[in-house]
Amino acid sequence: MGNNNRPTEVLTGLVLGNDLFEKAVAAVGLDPNILRHLIANALVALGSRPQDMTPDELGAVLPSLEDKLRLLVPDEKARKSIAKLRHFLLSWEG
Repeated sequence: MGNNNRPTEVLTGLVLGNDLFEKAVAAVGLDPNILRHLIANALVALGSRPQDMTPDELGAVLPSLEDKLRLLVPDEKARKSIAKLRHFLLSWEG
């Protein structure tokens, strides 16, 4: 177990971001509301937010997103979803 003693967070409201954020959420192919919150929380840990997300920040949060996705979906589905996100990021020309 880790040292994650934070209380359970209730997902409320719609998280909106810049064009990169919105297209990244769509690229993964999983529930967009959950992805919005996962990516947003990872960005906040970096000191950023969805409205300001850069390609470098998205790349930096990929490992933590994969870890979190593995808690929600089977490993193979998480791996494929992150692969889609990596492919999207590498092709991003924003």
